[in-house]
Amino acid sequence: MRPSAPRTAETRGVLYPARLPSMHRVPAPPEVAEFVRWFWIPEWDIAPGRTSRQYLVAYPACNLVVEPEQVTLAGPTTRVSYRDLTGRGWGVGALLRPAAVPALAPGPVRLRDREVVVEAPELHAEVVAAMAIDDAEKRHAAAVEAYAAWLVRRVPPPTDRDRLANRMADLIDADSAVQSVTDAAGRLGVSPRTLQRLALQYVGLTPAEMIRRRRLQEAAQRVRSDPSANLAEIAAELGYADQAHLTNEFRHRLGFTPATYRGRVQEAPSPAAEVGGPPVGRAASGGPVVGGPVVATPNGPALRGPSARGRSVRSATRRSRVGAGGPVLARITAGRPGREATSEDG
Repeated sequence: MRPSAPRTAETRGVLYPARLPSMHRVPAPPEVAEFVRWFWIPEWDIAPGRTSRQYLVAYPACNLVVEPEQVTLAGPTTRVSYRDLTGRGWGVGALLRPAAVPALAPGPVRLRDREVVVEAPELHAEVVAAMAIDDAEKRHAAAVEAYAAWLVRRVPPPTDRDRLANRMADLIDADSAVQSVTDAAGRLGVSPRTLQRLALQYVGLTPAEMIRRRRLQEAAQRVRSDPSANLAEIAAELGYADQAHLTNEFRHRLGFTPATYRGRVQEAPSPAAEVGGPPVGRAASGGPVVGGPVVATPNGPALRGPSARGRSVRSATRRSRVGAGGPVLARITAGRPGREATSEDG
């Protein structure tokens, strides 16, 4: 089977969309729309001996992901990464909006380029049961319904500050006219210093990093989708000082120039192509991957999938910064929800 991306799939941030597995993006139901941007459900079944490699520049956000074996929380990333898909697997992820962070991922700065296992047995059991439904449309709907119901139980209503953080993220992500921290602060009616604190508290990245991420995603998308587009014009439209600035940003963040990327996109193999794609920037630093092989999906974190016929899903770059004793265990407390989840080092 050769998985492919549906036409409506969100591909901003995915460097080689032709290699996407089956990906379903589901809008957040109204009751959790202030906490989740969307749910994303990748499913793959790769033929024996084949590998699908996924490169991405992820959205600046945290993701809470239900996998067949566990629930994981992935923090914001600071660099490009890739994952190799083999065998069969699935995941159900929530791209979290900032308002959900105090309850589900407190201290997101500590989660940069990091993934931790989360104790959420009810969420895991309900989503796994939903994903066992044969009909794809019904299982996706059931999985999102169960996920949303759990979030309603776990996350308290947003405060005014939570909503301000949501507006900050929405503004920076959607408005290309916002090209500096001063621009964003002025549009929100706050000082640059307040915006800095807000971004670090709710996203784990600085507002300048968030702006650079959006520009890089947009630049890659333009270079990829329009082979005839002039690189100097792209640079000017997206707020880079000049073409050299755009080229340096590509080289520093992605490990190659826009021109090189354009050539590689045109030569990109099919979704189930064998490993061996273009090199990418440095891998995340830190210790070994914990809890089994991992794989990344568009706009989401690494996923762990079940092995199929002795094969497994492997990670190429993301590594949790943990010691040999195991990962940090994030505990989402049971009972009445509070403003923050508790966490402890395992």
